[in-house]
Amino acid sequence: MTSKNQLTLPVDLVQLLDWTAGTDLWVKEENRRVILERVPTIEEIREEIQKNPKVRKLNAKYSTVEIVRMARQMKPPKNIYEY
Repeated sequence: MTSKNQLTLPVDLVQLLDWTAGTDLWVKEENRRVILERVPTIEEIREEIQKNPKVRKLNAKYSTVEIVRMARQMKPPKNIYEY
């Protein structure tokens, strides 16, 4: 860890995870361990949302703009795939 609290990840690990410079990560702590998780892309989120049967009910009730507005007010989930 540097004096600026920055960490360097091993190249082999970054390549294994298919991360590149600029990859957005969520950082969380669990049991005194640091967990790094890649933030899903918009396309990945869209695919996951479309798989969820509850989404069809939302789409019938709200416009896309209203759904996005509600989502922006939510806290990020611990795991995006929990929903």
